[in-house]
Amino acid sequence: MARFASRAAHDLTDILTLFLGTATLLLDELPLDHPRRRQVAQVELVARRATALTRQLAVLSRHMQLDPPGPRLSLVREEDSRRDRGADP
Repeated sequence: MARFASRAAHDLTDILTLFLGTATLLLDELPLDHPRRRQVAQVELVARRATALTRQLAVLSRHMQLDPPGPRLSLVREEDSRRDRGADP
């Protein structure tokens, strides 16, 4: 799961970089009164928000890799059951 999240974050970062870069360049070039300027600004805003979310996904994937899941509960229950019956583990 951590690898999937990491790869997804990486791929999304690549795509968002394209959107954000294009929107920024367009905003630099478009006159202030251009009819599409507002739409381009919205694209830039959404790309910035998605970039922040993608960073959180990347952090989560790193956390998942550093902190592997604990023991499986079914195995713990089996060991407890054996111990309670006096059987060797």
